[in-house]
Amino acid sequence: MRVYTRVGECFLSALAAAGAGLRTATVEHVLQAVEAMRVKEDGSPVKPATVNTYVASVVEVEMDGKGGFSVPRVEQVVDAGVIVNPDRVRSQLEGAAVMAVGLARNGEITAANGRIQQANFHQFQVARMNDAPKQVNVTFVDSDAPPTGVGEPGLPPVVPALTNAIFAASGKRVRELPISKTKLV
Repeated sequence: MRVYTRVGECFLSALAAAGAGLRTATVEHVLQAVEAMRVKEDGSPVKPATVNTYVASVVEVEMDGKGGFSVPRVEQVVDAGVIVNPDRVRSQLEGAAVMAVGLARNGEITAANGRIQQANFHQFQVARMNDAPKQVNVTFVDSDAPPTGVGEPGLPPVVPALTNAIFAASGKRVRELPISKTKLV
């Protein structure tokens, strides 16, 4: 099941699910959403919060019936102005999807008595191959705008898209990260 979201739309999705059913979308809907994010209601341009790059994500999940999930596919749509090096931009967004899913699934840093408890990777679980999305597709929005940054903007929209997809597939809302803290059965 695919569920479209932008950062900040999880709450709206919860309201929609409670009232009028889930909003599902295709990549074409996400492209339309990216276009809509560019302008305010009065028609004036929106200044992005990051590096003048717009990213929207769709995540597909499969639930295993025992509270586990896998991510068969992530769709990333990016408007980063003129894409100078498509392979580099694609790899940045693919890596962002893998990192986002891994952090959302298990990423947690805890403190006790003013000290961080995770000294190194033996105490902090990073994403393994079986945790990563099986497929990440990246679509570029055609643009004549100057090139912008792609190092960070691909990560934030994946997490709310993932948690909304989990809700759509399981009926369970994820209200706390990492997702491993939520019982999904």
